[in-house]
Amino acid sequence: GGGGGGNGAMPEMLTQEEVDALLQAVQSGGVPASEETPETVSKKQVRPYDFRKPRLISNEQIRGLQVIHDTFAKGLLSSLSALLRTSIDVKLVAVDQLTYNEFILSLPNPTFITVVHSPTLNGNAILEMNLSIVMSLLDVLLGGDGSAVSEPRELTAVEMLILKPVIETALSELVMAWAGTAQVELEAGANEFNPEFVRVATPEASVVSITLDWRIGESTGVIDICYPYSVIQGVLARITSEAIAAKTGQERSQADRKRMVDIMEVVPLTVRAVLGHSKVLASELTGLNEGDILYLDRRFDEPVDVCIESFKCFAAEMGQRRGNYAVRLLGCATPREKKAAAGRVAKPKPS
Repeated sequence: GGGGGGNGAMPEMLTQEEVDALLQAVQSGGVPASEETPETVSKKQVRPYDFRKPRLISNEQIRGLQVIHDTFAKGLLSSLSALLRTSIDVKLVAVDQLTYNEFILSLPNPTFITVVHSPTLNGNAILEMNLSIVMSLLDVLLGGDGSAVSEPRELTAVEMLILKPVIETALSELVMAWAGTAQVELEAGANEFNPEFVRVATPEASVVSITLDWRIGESTGVIDICYPYSVIQGVLARITSEAIAAKTGQERSQADRKRMVDIMEVVPLTVRAVLGHSKVLASELTGLNEGDILYLDRRFDEPVDVCIESFKCFAAEMGQRRGNYAVRLLGCATPREKKAAAGRVAKPKPS
């Protein structure tokens, strides 16, 4: 090697012969390949990384997805209980990252698959339901108790039409569950029974799999939702478990109120205008004839009670409208009047 001159020191240079000698010594074991101390080696953290299964979603985003789909499970439980009018149970089981091919291989064959279009997410997802639970759903929708479950088979066109409200309810609840994070539109597309015929991503593409267990009576099954990473990539940055939990709590209370109002709007109620009450003996009742007079507990010019089912809700005056008997509401009944009307026993006025 040669030395340096001048004011600055030059690093020592090795000749080609010395370089060759060092390489030969390393290969023969005469010189260690690394001079790192055990302390230096112990400080290095080596983590395995599978390039075929890249972890594209952080743990925080996984927890956020768990919050979203736990909200979905609770909403689906509430909605389907009202739709089916029977006892059901829906629980979130797992949120996993895997390849699309692994997801398809994990599904039973045959099964019931709905391809879900999402214009806002620019892609397709998958909603899969085990046929065992689908058969129970059909039995309940046709008036049974869900116990008449046949062997898994492909559904007829009529059966798929009967099942359509359940699919629409599930997608509606999924949209509301996502509402705290992003405005997502979901539309039911084609149905398939063989998982291998469904392609919403390439076999090696990364996907997020959501698994929920559900029970109807004695029948149990699984719902799987598959989101390709490319479909939800745009909304992942907005997902944090704390923010979603705060938003979904408020969104859920509003959604529950709206759902309750929607359910109540179609409940038939009996509305009656009560002129008054009278108490008679059974022997007197059997002897009544046309033209007999009953004494009521109020005058003809006093307001009448308008009752919804057994509760007094309004005071009104009698009249006619377009040839029909009618009442004009004068105001709402007070809470005390409502309570009294619910359990009141009318007393006749003396003649």
